[in-house]
Amino acid sequence: MSSEEFRAAGCLVSNVKHNNLRAANAGEIYVPQYQGRTPPWTFLAIRSHIGLASLIPAIRKAVREVAPAEPIYDTRTMEDRLAKSIAPQRFNALALAVFASFALLLATIGIYGVIAYAVQQRTHEMGVRIAVGAQPGDVLRMVVRQGLTLGLLGVAIGAVGALAMSRLIASLLYGTGAGDPLTYLVVSVMFLAVTMLASYFPARRAARLDPMVALRCE
Repeated sequence: MSSEEFRAAGCLVSNVKHNNLRAANAGEIYVPQYQGRTPPWTFLAIRSHIGLASLIPAIRKAVREVAPAEPIYDTRTMEDRLAKSIAPQRFNALALAVFASFALLLATIGIYGVIAYAVQQRTHEMGVRIAVGAQPGDVLRMVVRQGLTLGLLGVAIGAVGALAMSRLIASLLYGTGAGDPLTYLVVSVMFLAVTMLASYFPARRAARLDPMVALRCE
């Protein structure tokens, strides 16, 4: 019988992950309990719309009616079991998110400091530009463009570093590959948006310079 015939007959099931979601797919064979090796325990999977606290007494009562000597233990919802199975990956993701947030904050402060210092150093130049006819919008775009150049350089370096450490990153992730293009795109756009915001305030201050004051700066 082919695999398609097995599946049509209901004899072929999907892959099963017993212990955790990151485990490799293993072969599974289902046999009637009394035709195979009888395990010392039995698991019951029950689907219900009521809460676990209300369901447990009914389960205990039903089991005692059939097998009074059988103990009942480890009663948990499927959500609890899934949460436990991915707890290490969830902790890794949380730690990475915290460190990434600090890194983004430091990058924002650094870019703001660099752009603000550059604006201060070029005050005389910008005063000359405004005095000879440059519009405030032109000065603002020039400064923001300088910040975005730094941001694009940071994105390029970060992307190369992430690809170089893809094996390590892949071991900390679940459901997302280390080379996922959507993740790289979202992170890059978010970083460039933060870079633009950090560059905007020094740029706005530069665009509002009084040419007479700026020309007197040394």
